[in-house]
Amino acid sequence: MYCVIGLVSSAPPQRGPRRRCGSHRRKTAPSLGILKLAKTTEAALAGYVATRDGNPEVFENPHLSFAFCYLASHYGLGLLNEAQTEEVMDYVVRKRRSLVRLVTRGSHHFNMPMPRRKTPALKHTARSRPARSRVCEDRIEMEIIVDAYGPEEQAMGWYCYLEEKLSFPFRAKCIAERRISPLREGDKVEVTGMATESDCEHEMFVLPQWEGRALGVPLSQLKSIGVEPATKQAIEDWHYCVQQGYEF
Repeated sequence: MYCVIGLVSSAPPQRGPRRRCGSHRRKTAPSLGILKLAKTTEAALAGYVATRDGNPEVFENPHLSFAFCYLASHYGLGLLNEAQTEEVMDYVVRKRRSLVRLVTRGSHHFNMPMPRRKTPALKHTARSRPARSRVCEDRIEMEIIVDAYGPEEQAMGWYCYLEEKLSFPFRAKCIAERRISPLREGDKVEVTGMATESDCEHEMFVLPQWEGRALGVPLSQLKSIGVEPATKQAIEDWHYCVQQGYEF
């Protein structure tokens, strides 16, 4: 699945016999450190290009791209063999959601605030937008979307946060109607899980049981019933985000 490419040798080039060239300065051979850096860079880029051409989906996620180039550079230096590189990369792909969650929670620097909409996300919040909460703002900026560089990573931050905090299944009640959902205000459902990542690129969707099947509906439609504190807080955080008019 992945193509890692190593170079043949890292030994410095052989020098020919020394000879005097009048006033010309003798050229100095590159240091071993520079050669290793060049070798690492070439191995990472070569592996990246080879894998991208054969499996472009691997690099749709920036975290996977970084992980692959990091491993390819170690392979190029001989610190990992091909089997070890494959094994670690497979693990990163399988555990990418958990790893991204750890990465986004690992630093509070250089975070990007979520852009605002010119109009509220939901019509029913236009006349009742809540006052800004410093506690919610801090949790969003310093925990949920910390180090998220752009809409895709902000969506991933929210997705991972909700997936981690929500305890499924849980009961919920519809509090607002949406044209894209069959739920009516007052309907009660059992939510069994999150929708797929691709379904949540612009808004968070969950899967309640509806007429015998799991149906994706916006989480902003639902209010939890008798749930654990962590689940309740996570849902309220998303409601706050929507009501404030934030978007990806």
